[in-house]
Amino acid sequence: MKRTFVFITLGLLFLGGLAAQLKNPVTVELKVGPAQYTGPCPVTVKMMARITLTTAARLSARFIASNGRGSTPQTLTFSAAGSQDISDSFSFNASFSGWIAVELTPVKQPLTPSLPRPGLTDKFISEKRNVNLTCQAASAPVITDVTFSCEGEPPAELDLHGNNFGSAQGTRKVRVDGQLSGVYHAWNNTYICCAGGPVVDPDKNYEFVVVDASNNPLSNVFNKKFKMCWYAVTPSQAQVGATLTLQVFLAAPSQGSYIVKLGNATMPVVSWTGHVVDAEIRVTVPQVAAGTYTIGIFKSGVNVMKDRSFTVLP
Repeated sequence: MKRTFVFITLGLLFLGGLAAQLKNPVTVELKVGPAQYTGPCPVTVKMMARITLTTAARLSARFIASNGRGSTPQTLTFSAAGSQDISDSFSFNASFSGWIAVELTPVKQPLTPSLPRPGLTDKFISEKRNVNLTCQAASAPVITDVTFSCEGEPPAELDLHGNNFGSAQGTRKVRVDGQLSGVYHAWNNTYICCAGGPVVDPDKNYEFVVVDASNNPLSNVFNKKFKMCWYAVTPSQAQVGATLTLQVFLAAPSQGSYIVKLGNATMPVVSWTGHVVDAEIRVTVPQVAAGTYTIGIFKSGVNVMKDRSFTVLP
């Protein structure tokens, strides 16, 4: 996306009724930006102008564009020679190639009888400045990865990483296997954090997509399978023979063919209960030397749980 700000100082010589009151030029310093733009729309063009008179007068000033647009007029009262600033902006929803200028109109009634009474029919437009805006469709959102946060207690959170999500959520949502996530903790152009409620099965390959307000896909479809992860163990360290309680996200509803290991040693499972998103697995510390080990849950020889450490006491 390319933005170019162009600053221009314009000199005006009033040729009508107001010119009879002014012996020196009126100076208009005009700033317009961006004057050149290519990218998603709407785009806002900001205008700022400093109007300098060499005598007292009252004027109506506004910004105008070649497409017929005009800003709200601002009345400027000069009780003596000096400068006054005006500013405004135009928002463009479509491409625009034209000009922007300042329009000055004398006001019929002077501030006091002592002020000049400028001509009533004269309207003065500053030199026109070209503005070229090219609107392009915004790039589609792209999901490059999804991670499942299981730190702390439930509910867990899904972290979507990618590009072109937008600086704010607006009306967009994340759809997980046909179910819309309803709680969002963060949303920016490269990161979305939302509730992980739809993710409940450790053996399932989930489908993620960013959708619009009508549930129409905006992004690519991203598939991800998540590992189980335990967020607490009681006690936090123990001796051989002690029973531990693992509190686990995404645990299978029953042990089945899963094996729990402490390092390379198998941990006997006492019980495997609870909901898949908040299960309790009770295991016994096997006969191992004192030290720190990794607890894992294996299926067909593959660790399907995020690694966490546990210390075996002497």
